[in-house]
Amino acid sequence: LHGKKGSTCPPLNTPPAPRPTLLIGPQPLLTIPRPQTLNPPHCRRSTPLLAMDRGVKSCGLPIDEANRTDTSQQLDLDEHLSTFAASSSAPSLRHIRLSPHYPSTTTLEEVVAGAKKATPMCSGSPVPIRWLPGAAAFYSIPGLVPLSSLECYKEGRVAGMESSSGAAVAALGLHLIPSTSPARVRVLDLCCCPGAKLCMIVDLCLARGVEVEVVGVDVSEPRLNVCKKLVKKYVTDHFRVGDGQVGEKKPQHPPAPPPLPRPTVRLFHADGASFPEASSSSSLEPALVFDSRAESQEEASKKGRKRMNKSAKAREKKRLKAMSGSPGEEMCGSYDFVLVDAECSTDGAVSHMSHKVRAKRDHAEAVKAKFEEEEALTILQLSLLESGFRNCKAGGGALVYATCSLSAKQNEGVVERFLSLHKGEVTLSPDVDMGGEEACPAVQGSIPGTLRFNPSLDEGGAIVGSGFFIAKFTKT
Repeated sequence: LHGKKGSTCPPLNTPPAPRPTLLIGPQPLLTIPRPQTLNPPHCRRSTPLLAMDRGVKSCGLPIDEANRTDTSQQLDLDEHLSTFAASSSAPSLRHIRLSPHYPSTTTLEEVVAGAKKATPMCSGSPVPIRWLPGAAAFYSIPGLVPLSSLECYKEGRVAGMESSSGAAVAALGLHLIPSTSPARVRVLDLCCCPGAKLCMIVDLCLARGVEVEVVGVDVSEPRLNVCKKLVKKYVTDHFRVGDGQVGEKKPQHPPAPPPLPRPTVRLFHADGASFPEASSSSSLEPALVFDSRAESQEEASKKGRKRMNKSAKAREKKRLKAMSGSPGEEMCGSYDFVLVDAECSTDGAVSHMSHKVRAKRDHAEAVKAKFEEEEALTILQLSLLESGFRNCKAGGGALVYATCSLSAKQNEGVVERFLSLHKGEVTLSPDVDMGGEEACPAVQGSIPGTLRFNPSLDEGGAIVGSGFFIAKFTKT
């Protein structure tokens, strides 16, 4: 993926490995051919990315020079787009995450039934993804399962989410919060839309039994409307008004004991690069557009109404204005954990990109346009990471930078610049604990401690996995 444009890769001279069978529960669900890597070792550059590697603490892992990426080499975007545009419209596998508010048995049974209905050859149970925290409840299912048509999906008991995206949340280390911690945990999701990661943040904190406030920020108002719907569906709808119990909205599915502390979720329409201050470029003032406390008060006053009338909307607006608080409440440096899933060229989200390219050909041109303005994009990414640094608590606050791009400039290049600006103020975590029972399948990036998830195609041309980059910092 990082070779020079126009270069070709000679065929591998090794015999193909036997086709492994993916075991789903006690029986085989799908036969998955051996993935064909998109960047075979003999096509990788051996030039080191950083001259400043000496300033980064080693993670203790052997550095494979063949895996190191040269930022001077551009991703061959034409080849990349054409490869995935011609691939199968559905990935061979997809990942789901179960809501912790309900017993998993019923939900998994419904998923299996949906898999059998969509693909008669499917049998058995979804496979748990054990390298992520158990509280996150990630599972792998066939890519052909029509998730959105399942009743458990409509009820908010299961959500579609790539495991690599879940890794960005797991890297924060929320599973390491002491369950006896009396202090309220504050988490900032600086580019929060569409909201799947934010909901996972809430669930991991609740699993530790601690009080949590999660603040989500995004510059796009339409995307924030989507985020609000997800938060209501997967978080606030599962809690009783006032007492923090779960399951009232859907009594046919008994809630999982014990009672959980009620989370506070707040969403701001603001420029993440300047939050909590107004944007210097657009004069966009941070505006509170959702507060779970106001949502709870409104639910209590609905009296059976399903939709908000004009007076209800006016009451919500008044409550949000009252809850906005003083600027000091959102003071920089007050967050224990900060996630910066920065805007990027999205070329690593190959399954989504393949669908878009096949449905709308000019989507490929839009991705190319982002690469043509990559320098401006990296400036924005660095600004978002700088904002995350300002908002993160000193003395051990965790900061995670992530993108769904395969570009070294947007990943290791941004990390390099950030580290050079904050020598002595931040350290790159040498070993990211994902909180799972098994080893994380990501490979080490060209900076020790960074992680890369690489997509591939199986022998049938179906997409396997997606591209993602993760770097975790600790603010000193």
